[in-house]
Amino acid sequence: MNKEIKRRRLATLGLVPAMLAVSACGGSSDKQAEEAARNAALASVTVSQNVDRKAVSVGDRLTWTMAASNKGPGATSGPVTLLTSIPANISGISVTATGASCGPVVSTLTCTVPEGLAAGASATVVVSATAASAGQLTSTLTASGPDAPSCAPSACSSSTDVTVAAMPNVSVTASVDKASVVVGDKLSWSIKASNSGNAATTGNVTLSTTLPTSITGLSVTGAGATCAALSGNTLNCSVAPGLAPNASASVLITASASAAGSLVATVAPAGANTSCATPAACTTSTTVTAAAAAKVLLSSTVDKASAKTGETLTWTIKASNSGSAATTAATTLTSTLPAGVSAITVTPTGASCTTAGTSVSCSVPAGLAVGASASVRISAVAGTAGTLQNSVTPGVGASCATTADCSASTVVSSSAVASTASRPQLDAATAAGMTPAAYLAQGGKSLPMSSLPVDNWDPTAGVGDVKTFVAQFTVDAAGKSDTSNFRTVQAAMDAATALGNKVPPVFIRIMPGTYRETVCLPSAGTPAIRLYSLDSDASHTVIVFNNGNPTVDATKSNGNKCNSSPANPVGTSGSATFAVNAADFQAKNITFANDYVKGSFAGSNQSAVALMTQGDKIVLDNVRLLGHQDTFYMKSGNVDQVSRVYVRDSYIEGDVDFVFGRATAVFDNVTLHTLNTGNGNGYVTAASTDYRNTHGFLIINSRFTAETGTPAGQIYLGRAWDESVGSLAAYGATSPNGQVVIRNSVLGEHIRKADPWGDSTASRPYSSVVSGSLPANRFFEYGNTGPGNGN
Repeated sequence: MNKEIKRRRLATLGLVPAMLAVSACGGSSDKQAEEAARNAALASVTVSQNVDRKAVSVGDRLTWTMAASNKGPGATSGPVTLLTSIPANISGISVTATGASCGPVVSTLTCTVPEGLAAGASATVVVSATAASAGQLTSTLTASGPDAPSCAPSACSSSTDVTVAAMPNVSVTASVDKASVVVGDKLSWSIKASNSGNAATTGNVTLSTTLPTSITGLSVTGAGATCAALSGNTLNCSVAPGLAPNASASVLITASASAAGSLVATVAPAGANTSCATPAACTTSTTVTAAAAAKVLLSSTVDKASAKTGETLTWTIKASNSGSAATTAATTLTSTLPAGVSAITVTPTGASCTTAGTSVSCSVPAGLAVGASASVRISAVAGTAGTLQNSVTPGVGASCATTADCSASTVVSSSAVASTASRPQLDAATAAGMTPAAYLAQGGKSLPMSSLPVDNWDPTAGVGDVKTFVAQFTVDAAGKSDTSNFRTVQAAMDAATALGNKVPPVFIRIMPGTYRETVCLPSAGTPAIRLYSLDSDASHTVIVFNNGNPTVDATKSNGNKCNSSPANPVGTSGSATFAVNAADFQAKNITFANDYVKGSFAGSNQSAVALMTQGDKIVLDNVRLLGHQDTFYMKSGNVDQVSRVYVRDSYIEGDVDFVFGRATAVFDNVTLHTLNTGNGNGYVTAASTDYRNTHGFLIINSRFTAETGTPAGQIYLGRAWDESVGSLAAYGATSPNGQVVIRNSVLGEHIRKADPWGDSTASRPYSSVVSGSLPANRFFEYGNTGPGNGN
């Protein structure tokens, strides 16, 4: 026994007789007697240490527990110090003290139990660590303090052997993807067995999962585990021997909640070295409420698993409410069609949709009843060989039952067209370079191509969402007229031009209506113009006039003012209803028309231009260009200049050379509609591409259609316009040589099959190869379909 304790107790005992004597003489009170008795109630502290395992392998976790317990009748009168030696070959040390405070862990751990440890109370220190190497792990405990006795060796030391043998250590966890659901929602439980040991498992690991009873539509997917059929509500899965260190096996269980309440799943692992990390890690629960709720699932199907280029594919997107209440908000979805399709038509039932390129965005209004559905039918023509896949992205208020439910694919094989001398077809490698990006990458005033600036202009996104535009000027034929509101388009153009070309783009909104006038946008000092209507039906907003090439104009004042050389008659350039000599002009949702009636004036040239462009970087989005001969004239400032034009999602009609000029132009998803000439051949294109320019017209993902009554096999895809060359004899090495590529488009039966390219305007015979001193024509096709494609 500690000498100090003995001394104190002997001193106390020595006082007792004296106290009794004093009491007998009446010289002491009862209070003094009670105080003496309390001093006799001293603390008596015992200490102990143990370890949770006697043998482990390298990498296993061990836990030592040190305890100091007051067995005496009174509280401790001073601190008790616990000094613990720490084995050298451990790592990852963690210390948790209760009723004590500990210093840092070095080779020893010093912890202090404060004075006042009550009778019957204990303080504990728990040390956990990982066995780092083989050997004996020994820890000893030494206690000091006025109330702490020496420890017996068996109580104050603990040891364990660490073997070199590698052992598996499989821990099991379970989780659920939702903490709270309503009846009908789908849940996913994930059971995972992970080997954190240093050897592969040598026996089966069994995962026995008790599932809730109030679920339906059970689906089980094992990864590295095999599962038996469900027995009652118990699912037994087995992980075969050989689960490597740091490897895992898992089981995914999906089901729908069928009733309100708490859905609890519990996993009971079995097998050597298998346990739950904690009991809570192997139990999952979620609360199911009885509240009725909508549940919208999407699906996507396609009518053909395989097709050929040129065939029409039909995808059906369906949104079905399998929940227990009608929807309370709009359901949105986006369908992304393959890039190699054209002629897209969208037919929604119970939904509304908008289309931008190959992206279809739809909305199903709130109120979709339980068991009801809405659908969207999307048809398109396959233009390229390969796997065409449509994917649906559910937005607000919807989901896909599985990823596969929201995608549908079709394998499309090529409908090969033989290349002939009169109908040359590009090979795939060459066609790969004939893209909108390639055509529009260069522009400026420095022909040949090697000198043209490369700015990689990419206008394929179109003009943009006009609903987001803020108009600086408004045109309304029936509206007011002031500094920002005009009754004519030309007045708005004049106001914009007055701002100069140093300002940001000027937005001009045209109200639906018909504006009978000619419009000129000059090149000098004009800012970038954005001309648009909010009405997406371009036929509701029309700019039209009726000048033709032979129109008599004795005063030389009635032709388009952008014609720098007014003439009588007005001529082709003077006939333009709308002329854009400026750069960076964009238009959307507008019709540009010329309603000149052929034969109104005498003359062999009956051209009547609806739209004429000359500046670089022109974008036309959802426009209609209406006329007969020479409907759309695309110029450049001079032969050394390349002006670029991009037309998308639009409609152009005419009968002779109705798409013509020397600009570099791309027509993307455009309908080129031939009117019935009634008196012979017609031509769609007439390119006058400079001989130094590699790129003329690219028509891609488009449609060649014709007015009813147009004879089959009568219309040419085009001819070269040998601009400024009066006769074949005058054609020379520096004369224009039109370039046109038509690819991945649908050609109607009005197109000539055997010889779709005609002789040039200078009577230069069409030839796909060099013919004497005459160069080869630069007209090509690739991947076209339809009855006029040459098959």
